[in-house]
Amino acid sequence: MPSLVGSEMCIRDRHGTTDECFYVRKEGLELCASEECSMELYTVEGKQIRRVQGKKMGVSDLDKGIYILKAINSDGIVKNTKFSL
Repeated sequence: MPSLVGSEMCIRDRHGTTDECFYVRKEGLELCASEECSMELYTVEGKQIRRVQGKKMGVSDLDKGIYILKAINSDGIVKNTKFSL
């Protein structure tokens, strides 16, 4: 699991001919995905604290700490990312 939100996590298409990137970045006090997706936010203890459908999730109201983001795009590709505030 990547330790920083912001690095692009690229996947190969099913034919192996091109790269398609699906990523989530921390931009200020928002988490921003490269495309529409389902984003679920968890504490390190595994408690789900937020869920949104879209490209952005605000995190300004969260306490400082470490969180886990699970993002699922329309193709069913799942990215799990650990980040800190």
